[in-house]
Amino acid sequence: MKLFYFLIAFLFFLQTAKAQIFSSAETIKTGVEDGKTIIKAYITPLEKLLSSATSNGFVNNIKIDKKIEFSFNIQLVGSIVSKTDKTYNYNDLSLVNVKPSNPNNTIAQTISGSAQTIELETKQTYRTLEGWQHVEKPLLKFNSPEGSGVSEIALPLLNFGVGVYYTNINVRLLPKIKIPTIDATIYSVGASIQHSVNQYFGFLSNLPINFSIIAGYQNVVIDYFLDIKPEEDRYEIKLSENGPYDNQIFKIKTNTIPLEIAVSKKNKYFTYIAGFGLNMKSSNVYMLGNYPVYLKDPTNTTQIVVKDVVDPFEYNQTHNELKLDLALIYNYKIYSVQTNFAFAKYKAFSLGFGVKF
Repeated sequence: MKLFYFLIAFLFFLQTAKAQIFSSAETIKTGVEDGKTIIKAYITPLEKLLSSATSNGFVNNIKIDKKIEFSFNIQLVGSIVSKTDKTYNYNDLSLVNVKPSNPNNTIAQTISGSAQTIELETKQTYRTLEGWQHVEKPLLKFNSPEGSGVSEIALPLLNFGVGVYYTNINVRLLPKIKIPTIDATIYSVGASIQHSVNQYFGFLSNLPINFSIIAGYQNVVIDYFLDIKPEEDRYEIKLSENGPYDNQIFKIKTNTIPLEIAVSKKNKYFTYIAGFGLNMKSSNVYMLGNYPVYLKDPTNTTQIVVKDVVDPFEYNQTHNELKLDLALIYNYKIYSVQTNFAFAKYKAFSLGFGVKF
């Protein structure tokens, strides 16, 4: 039941993000390079949120006997955006064909920012009649995409584990879900291993605490299916053999490899864990399919030419960061409750409910 509620909350976030991503993707009409730059500045916080959330929640109890133990957990992993990543400055983007309409108003919102917008326009113009005179106007005038107002993200994951003699191995996944109402799919898969090192060092074997090393991997893939078309209601738009535009996919992929050293102390019901490590995180974004780009008519008529561009861009980024982990696990008979909080630029948290047998 809790997984159901977590899933509903996450699907609500996906729906909110879909509207904002569609709005940012419309900037591809200004040109491939500027469109890519604006979209990248806008959605980078979402990439960091996804990779930070899924780099968390890998610490666990360590078994020190040879009896095999299996576990199943429903886990919620989440992350909180850094305040510095809620806005960006258009003057820092080195855009070629897009500029703020008001040079004194250049601060725009990222996907995690507020609903405020600024007006933008293309530097490239087209010739049109205004009254009895010809004037030059921007090919496109539009508002920067609004922020979603969402500062955190949480994903539900299923966790399957096996523990035996100083080692825990876990597999975490979110099965592929198709969401027809917002034309999107999402899935995540990952695994981790946690191994105690006390037995290798004589001076550690008699201590009441356990030292372990943790290595993991987790990815997330989200596909948004878009529907970006030319503005057919504008008389200046010149269409010839353009389209169709029914194959557009906006893909976000994140990968994370957490490496950590943890120390734990266990009593009858509770396990206290502290860890320090490195999150090696990366993200890839792809804009696939056929998209319209506006160009000035070289004959200098009062028309705007539309050129179709296939698979306009892809880019990748790394977001590596150090983290401090604190975790608390409550065990009662076959049941367990686990909480975890990671301190980093993008703070992360996890909450899990499980059984072992």
